[in-house]
Amino acid sequence: MNLRSFLVLFALMQMAMVSLAGAVEVAFLRVYDGNGQLVELTPGGVGFAHVAIRYRGMWFHAHPFGGVQLSPDLSAFGEVDSILEHPDWSEPLSDLVSELLNKPYDHEFLWGDGEAYYCSELVGVLLNVAPRAMSFEGPYWDAYFAARGNPPRPQGLGISPDGLFFELLRRGFMPVSDCEMALRK
Repeated sequence: MNLRSFLVLFALMQMAMVSLAGAVEVAFLRVYDGNGQLVELTPGGVGFAHVAIRYRGMWFHAHPFGGVQLSPDLSAFGEVDSILEHPDWSEPLSDLVSELLNKPYDHEFLWGDGEAYYCSELVGVLLNVAPRAMSFEGPYWDAYFAARGNPPRPQGLGISPDGLFFELLRRGFMPVSDCEMALRK
């Protein structure tokens, strides 16, 4: 990434922190394979495989089928298991959402290139979460990379949905009750 791209990305991350829209909500989803088995991106982790952030009553997220998109409902992408919220944080800015909308999905999991996004990278960038070392080990990743001809696995920084969940809890985000969550899905 060149300096100009980095500065633009940094400015966009900072702008995401300021909005007049109200409390931010982040949904964490569990995904099940065709045999009904939980997809575990992080073996032994919490079991989240997808994440989205609320924007004007819709869900803003990145998915392998459709890239960065707005969805009125997340049921086609998995089962919403948890919603975290923080009343002092705001929804993303409209300009930032417009800038990122329709970007492609990042199948290479390269944090911060500004050209493509995976789900937890998109939400992490919007909430100014720093990337950390990631591992692409375990049965899910073995199958994922085998289906793509076994390219080299990504090395570097990023964040998984499980990692993002724990970082947001550390920052004071609180789980929404089951009753409230049913109304917000």
